[in-house]
Amino acid sequence: MYWIRSLVHINSTCIMAEKMALILLDYLFIKDMLATSNLSSTSWWKEQQLNPLMMFGIRCYQQYKFNMNLKLWHKICQSMDSTWKWHI
Repeated sequence: MYWIRSLVHINSTCIMAEKMALILLDYLFIKDMLATSNLSSTSWWKEQQLNPLMMFGIRCYQQYKFNMNLKLWHKICQSMDSTWKWHI
């Protein structure tokens, strides 16, 4: 039941789509995976791809909650790709 309360807390406190996406990434994936992965798995260093189904779930929920368009989602994806490498 703890994880349900955590998700409810994230849902009620995040008022911006980008902030919610970054928090959900930290919540759903361990830091080692975030450090060695990216969204598309296309890089020079042969990084893994994050679970596409979980990423699709984040995108669908944010589209529902924030009524965001594809342009904003791509901006969030760029932010996620560059941000979590520095969280270690």
